[in-house]
Amino acid sequence: MVTLVVDGQTIVNNITIGPNKEVKNAVPVSLKTGIIKSVSLTLSSLPVGEEAQLLWRTKGITKSIIPGTSVYLRDKVNFAKTSLIRLSKAAQLQNLFKFTAEELDYFSSINTETKNFLNDLDTDGSITPANLVALWKKIELLVFFNAIKGENEPEDNTWCRF
Repeated sequence: MVTLVVDGQTIVNNITIGPNKEVKNAVPVSLKTGIIKSVSLTLSSLPVGEEAQLLWRTKGITKSIIPGTSVYLRDKVNFAKTSLIRLSKAAQLQNLFKFTAEELDYFSSINTETKNFLNDLDTDGSITPANLVALWKKIELLVFFNAIKGENEPEDNTWCRF
């Protein structure tokens, strides 16, 4: 039995593998280069020693095996997405605060009161109220530092020399 779901749409629903050892979908699937689709393939009752292959074809290309380089594990996609969101938010904060590389490194990895503030940035809307308050306190300290720096530091990284 084979079930195939693409982006929440069932394409193949509990179909028995035929004598030609193929299952064809009745519903067309729209795939475009650079657009990631969530795919769930469920196989049951696969005979011992046999393997399954996922193939595709288009109007211009004959049926061929989907290469492993075109398949990504959900965890790796989610990690990349989270990293990209966090990087984007970090760039926005950097643009706002105008920290030097040394300052950003210090506040994100060394200073005990602000350490990990970049890692603490919410990337999926699931931040708890307690973690949001803790993150806000860290950012409040960065705003305070930025104000002191703007008033008292004639050149970048003066505070680092003390």
